[in-house]
Amino acid sequence: MKKLINLCLLGLLVLACKQPGNPKSLVSVDAQVKVPSAEQNLNEKAQDLSERKAIQKAWFDAAELVVRQTHDAEAQAVLAHLAANVYVVKPTSAGSAEVLENATGKINPIALVIVTTKDLAASDDLRKRVLGGGQAAEYYPIPSVLMLYPQELSPTWKGLLFLHEGAHAKTFAERPYDFRDSFVNAEKEVQVHEFENRLLLSVGGEAYMDLLKAEAARIQELVLAQNAGPNKTVVIGMSAYNLLLDKVFGAAVSTHEQLLRQTHFFIQAEFVALEHLYAAGGQQKILEQKTYWFQAFRQQSQAPK
Repeated sequence: MKKLINLCLLGLLVLACKQPGNPKSLVSVDAQVKVPSAEQNLNEKAQDLSERKAIQKAWFDAAELVVRQTHDAEAQAVLAHLAANVYVVKPTSAGSAEVLENATGKINPIALVIVTTKDLAASDDLRKRVLGGGQAAEYYPIPSVLMLYPQELSPTWKGLLFLHEGAHAKTFAERPYDFRDSFVNAEKEVQVHEFENRLLLSVGGEAYMDLLKAEAARIQELVLAQNAGPNKTVVIGMSAYNLLLDKVFGAAVSTHEQLLRQTHFFIQAEFVALEHLYAAGGQQKILEQKTYWFQAFRQQSQAPK
């Protein structure tokens, strides 16, 4: 889940709050939302929607695969929340979009913005926004918008990432929070990563656990070597892609997927290291340190290179 400013740049904040059945406008952003007209080519529109629905189905099928592999009740609930609430939206540039499905009757409508390679080819500004972010999927809470990007991913990791962003959507729908508060936002990210981490362990099994232990030990050793003192947040650099992850999850299908795998693996290993480093302080202390670390890690990742 990214900062609100990113959504403002995409001009998509008005989408969900202007849908039928959701009359309360939560925010006001200058954006051009193209309303489908009777003069448009209906066959072309139907074909476009069909292509995006096929992409939507691929993401849902991937998430269902993870649910079947893990038998995780929370993952099943997240998938059900998404299935009940998404409606398809087409981006036409970085500042405009077209709603392709009606959200009437959805209790917690989620604008599912499906970005295709055709969309990127047709809009330079959209291409810069999407390719410059390095994400495969992103969720924004007000109004509820879930972005899906045309990145090459294996089914398991596509499913994991979709469930990760879906967990954000479900969490915010059930209990809204101040996502503008960086600490609160980081705390929610930690909670969703813990959910994802459970799925990763279930899918990866003992082989994945062994990799985690080794990476956590590396991190812990480097942290202790810095003699930063108690309660000091230290962010260790992420190592290159661990090729052993391919043996656990199957070969990554793109360098982008390698980066996503390594990032999520690194975050989980960091959590394991913090659990060891702050074991004496109890669960609340561990959660606090994970939150501080994630906040610092995100700030470092977003810093100019």
